[in-house]
Amino acid sequence: LRLASIEHNNSTRHRLYCAFMGGVNVFRPHGEFDVADFCRRHAVTCLDISRMHASDLANRGGIGRFEGVKLRTGGSAIPIDVRRAIEQRVTPLLFVRYASTESGAIAMAGPGEHDEDESVGRPLPGVELEVVDADNRPVPPGTTGRIRLRAAGIATGYLGGGEQSAARFRDGWFWPGDVGLLRSDGRLVVQGRQDDMMILNGLNIFPSEIERVLERHPAVSVAAALPLASTVHGQIPVAAVELRPGAQVTARELHDYARGQLALRAPRKILVLDALPRNSQGKILRREIASAFQKALPRT
Repeated sequence: LRLASIEHNNSTRHRLYCAFMGGVNVFRPHGEFDVADFCRRHAVTCLDISRMHASDLANRGGIGRFEGVKLRTGGSAIPIDVRRAIEQRVTPLLFVRYASTESGAIAMAGPGEHDEDESVGRPLPGVELEVVDADNRPVPPGTTGRIRLRAAGIATGYLGGGEQSAARFRDGWFWPGDVGLLRSDGRLVVQGRQDDMMILNGLNIFPSEIERVLERHPAVSVAAALPLASTVHGQIPVAAVELRPGAQVTARELHDYARGQLALRAPRKILVLDALPRNSQGKILRREIASAFQKALPRT
């Protein structure tokens, strides 16, 4: 059972993969429904959900309701607090994957592998993965760098991709555009997208740093950090949050909370929204959030 709409490329492909491998696709009904009861009635063995659905289940779940169902999620960073809540309230069979459209699954963290680093596990069998520096040389374990990988079945370019193909597919490697590190135990920690990195007065800041801290606040369900352009500072980090049901907190309180843990890396402004804008697959629409900030934050 995959909760995301089949209209999306990723959801279409996953259902085709399932059928090709001899599996059975279960389609969700229209409107609101009890996911756990639906899984039980239709003998669902694997539930594939987005980051948004993961947070919802973590907030509402009941232990034992998904007994025997593997819960698989990914697509964006899954904070450790959300992982722990799912393990405790929903199912211990939690799998967090790191994947891309061009390559399919790259790495996966399964039961017993979820830790404070929020790793995505070890590269899957058949996937050769390296973290390299600016000169494309592999870096020591625990050192941040650019991620590259190769494996059978990975795409070799984009149709009419031109410069984009040349940048992502080169020297026999696929470069997904992510930054991270390999720990000494071989597990991968993805720190964010290289293009998403903000530079505030020469200080490098990844959105995931801000989001991880804000989502640890007891009132916050989901956070989205992004940069706003500044003629003086280069980029200004800001963030929008969606609160847990019934929770109350002010933007000032969240700002002080983030400042206490992130210092100069803290967002300069925070918007508290009823719900973060998302597409039908559950991905956050950062452009819409940026537009809201443009109205709220004076140009500097």
